[in-house]
Amino acid sequence: MITKRGNRKVMEKVIFAKPLILKAFRIGKYHSNKE
Repeated sequence: MITKRGNRKVMEKVIFAKPLILKAFRIGKYHSNKE
């Protein structure tokens, strides 16, 4: 079972990574539409 402290760290990582993933996804979509 994940402790609350460990779970919070995971959530912080997800919150931090989400905008980067969306940005990369948007860039990838833009490049594929360009070709």
